[in-house]
Parts: sequence; C-alpha cells; structure tokens
Amino acid sequence: MSVPAHDDADLGRLIVQGADVPGIVSSVSSLLTGVGANIVSLDQYSTDPEGGRFFQRTTFHLD
Repeated sequence: MSVPAHDDADLGRLIVQGADVPGIVSSVSSLLTGVGANIVSLDQYSTDPEGGRFFQRTTFHLD
C-alpha cells in the first residue's frame, strides 16, 4: 500500500513514552482520529510488556 504524498507542513509527529499499560496505542489513535488526523506511520515497542517502558512514534497528516 502506498502512502499519498502530502505537503510536509501538514505532517505532524507525536512521540509518546512512559509506563507500558494496556490501551496506549488505542488511546493515541482515537485522539488523533477524533481531531481529523490520518495516521500515515506508527512504530511502537516495549522494553517489557509487564512493567516495562513503552515508546511510540506516530506520523500523521492533518490539513
């Protein structure tokens, strides 16, 4: 699947880090969707699913 070209001025990047708890990806996605953003890239990982640190980088398009 190809990602449509966008003006870089319309792209945002959100970086999240903190304790790894259920629902982080869903909450961030819902927040961005709620304001009309389209997620074009999302990467996340955890140092340990139980008690670890969570890191996420999301790139989104918003007119």
